[in-house]
Order: sequence, then C-alpha cells, then structure tokens
Amino acid sequence: MTECLVLLPIVVFLLVLIGLTLAAERRPRPAKHFAGDYFLGDRSLQGFVLAMTLVATYGSVSSFVSGPGIAWQLGFGWVVFAAPQIIAGFLILGVAGKKMALVSRAAGAITVVDLIRARFGDAKGAVWLADGLAVLILIFFTTMMVGQFIGGATIFAKAAGLDYTTGLLLFGVVTVLYTSFGGFRAVALTDTVCALLMLAGMG
Repeated sequence: MTECLVLLPIVVFLLVLIGLTLAAERRPRPAKHFAGDYFLGDRSLQGFVLAMTLVATYGSVSSFVSGPGIAWQLGFGWVVFAAPQIIAGFLILGVAGKKMALVSRAAGAITVVDLIRARFGDAKGAVWLADGLAVLILIFFTTMMVGQFIGGATIFAKAAGLDYTTGLLLFGVVTVLYTSFGGFRAVALTDTVCALLMLAGMG
C-alpha cells in the first residue's frame, strides 16, 4: 500500500508529461516550417515558458542531487563558484539570446552551427569553427545527458523503491518519447511543469 502511494504521484507526473507531448504533437506543422517548429517551437514560445525552461535546465538533477553533494564535500567555495549561473541566465535571455534570435530569424538558422555558417559563409576559419563546434556540442551534451539520466534514474529508484535499471528505463523511455514526438515545444512545456514543481519544492 505504501509503495502504491509513493508511485501514484510519479505516475501522475509521467502522465502529465505524456499529455503535454500529445498536445504539442497534435499542433499543425506546415511542411515548409517543420524544422523550425520541431527544433525551435516555431519561435513562438512565450517569455514565461522560456524562463521556466531555463530554470529547469539550470536547476535540474545537478541542483538537487550532485550539486548539494559537491557543496557538502568542497564547502562554501562551490556555492560561490555556482552562483554566477544566475547572472548567466539573464545574459542568455536578455542580451545574447535576443541578439542571436534576431540574427537567426534573418538568416533562417536553426542551430548555433547554422548561425555561424550563415554569418561567416564559407570562410576557412568559419568552416573549421562550425564543424568543431558541432563535434564539441555532440560530445559534451552527450556526457551531460548521461549525468541527467543517471540522476533521474536514481531519483525514480529511490523515491519509488524500484531498482536502478527499472528507474533508468522509466525515465529514459518517457524522456525519449516526449522529445521525439513533441519536439522543443513539448520539451519547453514539460520543463515548465518541472520548473514549477522544483520551485514549489524549494518553497
């Protein structure tokens, strides 16, 4: 009975994520704008949703699992080291993000790599920069996602009394489903839900 009560909010949470994914997936996508809609949410997401996406990105597993552990191990210095991330959020949305959005709209760029290629053309240095950046993004985002999956699986396993493998499969399948079917819009909506839950949990 106790395990069922623990599992209930987790199941409800996962169903909400899947529901948001279905809602995002059912939204009409013009064929000529498919890439922009899938990868950028058609550039039409509201400021609140973008802000919550940023909160969920910065305040993810690292903030609730590994971050406190490192702070406990290394002391106050780690807290001081991590604090500038708050300022970075304002810079990303208010300064760099706005400028990059204007330039990428004008150039029709989808990714940062597209933006570099559109801005600098086929110049030799630009080609090397764009290709190198693509490789670095692939490597470091992969390692970052490994950490997220490990943390998410650990939380699911500990909270629900499941073994680690089951937690990993549950976390991984839901994440892959809402990312694959709903695109960035589904990711942003689910991030908003997660960010609100995290803020409520810290309140």
